[in-house]
Amino acid sequence: MISKLRGADGLFVFSMDESRGGAGVTHLLFANDSHIFCDASADQVLNILATLVCFQTVTGLKINLDKSMMFTVGDVPKPSYLAAIFGCKWI
Repeated sequence: MISKLRGADGLFVFSMDESRGGAGVTHLLFANDSHIFCDASADQVLNILATLVCFQTVTGLKINLDKSMMFTVGDVPKPSYLAAIFGCKWI
C-alpha cells in the first residue's frame, strides 16, 4: 500500500509492508530527505544499494552517500561494517 499526503514542506510518501503478519513502515520520503528501514543484514544493505544504483541510472540523479547516515536500533552486530558496505557514516 502506498499513500501520498501533501504537506507544507512538499510531497510525503510512505510504504507499508504487511507480509510479516503486521504492518510495518519500509520507507519515508520527504521533499529532500529519505528514510529507509530494513533488517540489519549485509543482504538487506546490498539490496538497498542496488536499488539506489538503479535509481541513479534511470533518473540520471546522483545520490551522495558521503552525506548519508545509517542509524541502528537495538543490538545490531557490526553496524560499522554495514555502514561501510553502504558507503555512509554510522551514527
